[in-house]
Amino acid sequence: MRCFPIGGKIRYFSSMENDVVLESIVIAYGINDHLIYTQNDILNRIDPDESYFLLDDNWTDVAVREVRSFCLLIPYIASQDSVRDYPSKAAVQGWSPFRRGERLTLIALQSERGVPHLECSVRKRVTLKDGYYANHAVVVLDVDSTSLTMVDQRQHRRIKTLIPAQLSTTEGGAVEQALIVDFSEYYAKLEFDMTSMLGDVIRDSKTLFLKVPLEDMGRDFELKGKVRRSGDGFVVIEFTGLRKGREYMPLDMLDILELKACLLQHPETQ
Repeated sequence: MRCFPIGGKIRYFSSMENDVVLESIVIAYGINDHLIYTQNDILNRIDPDESYFLLDDNWTDVAVREVRSFCLLIPYIASQDSVRDYPSKAAVQGWSPFRRGERLTLIALQSERGVPHLECSVRKRVTLKDGYYANHAVVVLDVDSTSLTMVDQRQHRRIKTLIPAQLSTTEGGAVEQALIVDFSEYYAKLEFDMTSMLGDVIRDSKTLFLKVPLEDMGRDFELKGKVRRSGDGFVVIEFTGLRKGREYMPLDMLDILELKACLLQHPETQ
């Protein structure tokens, strides 16, 4: 529950189609026969003789001393059930991530120590009849708790480079020059002149916009990212979106690999 909190965003892919990566959000837990919609409805009780959960189920306290089943609920988005709507065109026609019994790997988007990975299987797709999400369709995912692993982000090899880029704190706003000094699949570290305006605004900014012109290849990448770490003259961002047409769209695995492949070709990449 710490790794995949209610309200936390996730990425997921199927064991059958691991080149198609989609995003969703955890909206509830199913613990035994109880649906829990907020973390505040779960209390840990540690007594000298036993430990147990205390659940708030419709204003009634329910003690759970044995977890017989644990599942996650994510919203069912109809467009994600049709491969024709995926940004990736490499998927097999007719595949659906929400078929009963389909095995999915979930990846938490936020964590302080590594990246949590969790294996789940689709129990069913259902429209809720009551509760906070009444009349909304959801997917119920049975959790394989023994599969929880923490993948060190450093396992994604960071590649040294000196690629010129442009940083902005707002979409279409004033830009400042920076250098990408290293990158991996989803992260990049950038350095900039400490006398520029970036040093003052990055600390208060949660989102940055990054433009990477690759003139030798005739390509420009316009990326959106979250600030993960910053200091004097540098910032580490996590890529969260790629401009496609007029909008920033979530990155799928094909986008990530294309970006990485192009950055590797730059003459300043070691």
